[in-house]
Amino acid sequence: MKRYLIPFFLIFVLCAACDNASNNNEKAEKISLDEIIQKIPGLRVSDTLATLPGYEFCYEIYFTQPLDHQDPSKGTFEQRMYWSHKDANMPMVMETEGYNIRKNRLTPVNEILEANQLMVEHRYFGKSLPDSLDYDYLYIQQQIDDYHRIKELFSKVYNKEWISTGFSKGGENTLIYKSKYPNDIAVAVPEVAPIILSNEDERTTAFLDTVGTDQCRQKLIDFQRTCLENSDFFLPQIEQEAKEKGYKYTTVSPLGALEYAVLEFTFAFWQWGYGKCEDIPVDKSDLQAYYDYLKYISPVSYFKDRPHAFDRKSPPSSAIMHQREYGYYAFDRKNIQDLLVAAPNATNRTFAPKEVDIEYDPSYIAEVNEWLKDNGNDIIYIYGAADTWTGCAVNPTQNVNALKFMVPGGSHSTRIRDLNDAQKEEVIKYLEARIDGSISRDYIEKSKSLPKVK
Repeated sequence: MKRYLIPFFLIFVLCAACDNASNNNEKAEKISLDEIIQKIPGLRVSDTLATLPGYEFCYEIYFTQPLDHQDPSKGTFEQRMYWSHKDANMPMVMETEGYNIRKNRLTPVNEILEANQLMVEHRYFGKSLPDSLDYDYLYIQQQIDDYHRIKELFSKVYNKEWISTGFSKGGENTLIYKSKYPNDIAVAVPEVAPIILSNEDERTTAFLDTVGTDQCRQKLIDFQRTCLENSDFFLPQIEQEAKEKGYKYTTVSPLGALEYAVLEFTFAFWQWGYGKCEDIPVDKSDLQAYYDYLKYISPVSYFKDRPHAFDRKSPPSSAIMHQREYGYYAFDRKNIQDLLVAAPNATNRTFAPKEVDIEYDPSYIAEVNEWLKDNGNDIIYIYGAADTWTGCAVNPTQNVNALKFMVPGGSHSTRIRDLNDAQKEEVIKYLEARIDGSISRDYIEKSKSLPKVK
């Protein structure tokens, strides 16, 4: 996108809100965009974003970060963020993205607070790439230190409460950040955030044994077995699609990719809630319906060859992190093991880049998990009861002051807006107890018309 410098005469003067802590009639000192930039070293404004309703401005910005927070001499990179400013005397919501940032929008908790907001892209994702993709500094603690440094420097302007939030892997980052820098954040609001305890966490397969009804789970198994028993029907279509779209299957063969997609099918079916039990094909005379449904829920092309580790257009940063520290899920093979020919020992490690040295270490996340259970105060957990990742949900003990909500039938798209009215009121009261000022209850009614997250 086009970059430009903002002339001083175009800079809007920002009006600060009344400072309730000292005098309700005393206006806070006004601060201009130029003054904000001067206060935060390393901040560069790149592009204007569509202004969110009620906000003074929204910008794409870049923030200079050290590659190695323990040794700044190792060099720097620019971390991309979306910055939405309302009032310097209001709280700041930081979204800890798990991957790249896409569209600027109000995060779910900020639909309640309507505060300032920073959406922070994860290092080594999107446009937050260092000059050299050697992955030597792609470790969780480096990213957590990115958040801490952002909070420290932006607090020169935004010195009210900070709230962190994120979903899925971003929600896991929210929890990790809270555990490592508990005083940075007044409230952490992770949504559908797993804490994964091994590189093949068997809690996901145990979850698949109990979610839904017996009848639905059996239909899923029957579907999987029918697909594998009829691979001769599926393979020509897989190969034709590969020819048309330029897909390669050398990491695993086309048959191997089919087997991985069938293994993934039950996980994906429950994770996103796209499928319905009544829609699962059962007529074995119509194998095309089976192929089409598999493609809808768990496409074979997901298991095609991935880009080279040093491809800047699509670096495999996620695969590296999951196999280094985050951990991942296990494939549930038990119901179709006898039909697996090309991938009898299927594992996500197969798709980790071979060009990068990766050794899994579970100790970092294990430490975070223990801290959350016994010390994780000021956290609001949101989970979907049918989401496969909920098998790896955090279970805080009675020793901590935290809220945990499990939305019946909810998927990986479950958010605060999916809570019932009483639960939303509970969330608002919990936030009010930790943030200076009252929060409007308008959200409770307004949230009923918000679209479901997809």
